[in-house]
Amino acid sequence: MRVTQTMWQRSLMSSINRSYQRMADIDLRRRIVKASDDPAGTEQLVRLRTMLSHNELYQKNVSSASRWLSYTENALNSVTESYRAARDIALAASDDTNALDSLNEQLDGIIQSILHDANTNQGGRYLFSGGMSGVVPFTETTSGVVYNGDETELSTAISSGLSLRYNVPGSEIFGPREAHHEGTLDWNPEANWNTPLARLFDGNGLEAGLVRITDGGGTVAVVDLSGSNSLADIRDRIQAAQPGMVVDLTDGERLEIRDPAHPGENILIEDVQGGSTAQVLGLAGTGMNGTLIGRDLDPSIDDDTPLSELRGFDLPLGSIGVRIDGALEATELDLSGAVTVGDLRDAFNAAFPELDAEIAASGSRLDIHGTGFRTFAIENLDGDTTAEKLGLLGAVTPNRPFGVLYDLKEAIESDDRDTVRALLPELDAVLDRVLNVRASAGTRLNLAEDAQSTLAARNFTMTETISEIGDVDMAEALLMYQSAESVYQTSLVLASNIYQLTLANYL
Repeated sequence: MRVTQTMWQRSLMSSINRSYQRMADIDLRRRIVKASDDPAGTEQLVRLRTMLSHNELYQKNVSSASRWLSYTENALNSVTESYRAARDIALAASDDTNALDSLNEQLDGIIQSILHDANTNQGGRYLFSGGMSGVVPFTETTSGVVYNGDETELSTAISSGLSLRYNVPGSEIFGPREAHHEGTLDWNPEANWNTPLARLFDGNGLEAGLVRITDGGGTVAVVDLSGSNSLADIRDRIQAAQPGMVVDLTDGERLEIRDPAHPGENILIEDVQGGSTAQVLGLAGTGMNGTLIGRDLDPSIDDDTPLSELRGFDLPLGSIGVRIDGALEATELDLSGAVTVGDLRDAFNAAFPELDAEIAASGSRLDIHGTGFRTFAIENLDGDTTAEKLGLLGAVTPNRPFGVLYDLKEAIESDDRDTVRALLPELDAVLDRVLNVRASAGTRLNLAEDAQSTLAARNFTMTETISEIGDVDMAEALLMYQSAESVYQTSLVLASNIYQLTLANYL
């Protein structure tokens, strides 16, 4: 076949274009340009870039939360100093030798400073409005300071499955709280066979199911405990299924199961069908030498619980002293006629309508609440330690961050130094409350700063890994590029020389 000039030219141009394309295909930045360059590497890059994107979002969240917490801590720091100044004024006013003329003016300035800090605004959002960040949280009215926000706690994601609360609702700091005295002792009632299962484990109760019991002789019985209402029901059903075994209550605290028919042999109790009865009772497992002892049943108390079932109580009870609103003398309350927990509560509430005695949510003690923001103290009487034995010994005050300041102002205006002195414990309680909230905000700020460091390090590691996988080896790429460029330039020079030939070159 005759090769024409046109065919020859096309072949030459095709060769030149291939040389150029080889040179152009060499990327001096990325090793992987398309998925086919490295399928496994491409998959890693996609996953890493997704993780990096999430990490960068977490960094933005942490940065925003950190700024918010920093603003909050600064505001609370100012509030702390203001309450310390108010306390100093109260101390000065309580001293009969000090004049009161200028103290009220100072106190007015402190109240306005605290109100200003409570309404701190950053970027158009109020720090202490809860979820209503566009609403001014506190307004001063003729009846005191009113909170306009809500209780919403704002959180942001700072890592996969981990969030950080960054706000403090204003009510958490400045909301008034009535005096609340938590009992300090667990009344620790004894369990008996009539104790309802619903009262076990501080009132969390037990929902009984199926258990499998193997006695010391190897006899297996599945015992259905569902529907049991009391410890006696559990005892009776176990002994009916395994007649040779004995179920006892040890010291009014724990269930004990033993097999006297096979002394020295092990017994085994297991939950079946996904139940947890044996585990909750502390009886799951192998009983060495034929005995298994469960965990403390820790029943809760209720109004019907006899005082005789409470450990450490000497009956009849004696008397306690109660002092309300700083009364000079304590009022005696005789509790000797109380037989049940309900009797004790009724006696307390009947004698002191200003207070409310109730069983704690844990079901293990008695708590006392003051109504109408009353200050009160519970104390031992001479030679009688009943208050201490009940775990009720102590003094508590209400907590009114703004109310106590207005009361202090009024007491100074009326030259009522006794009231000023009576307000000092509440000022201390308010200051402690602000310090606790400030400490909590500071702890969360530290967590945010730690998270920032962690996320920055993670960001660097992932970026470095992406670079190692996807970026080109520059030295190798330059050599390949120079080689391809040389071939391309040579092709151009060769073509140029050929196209310069004329008929004279062939004569």
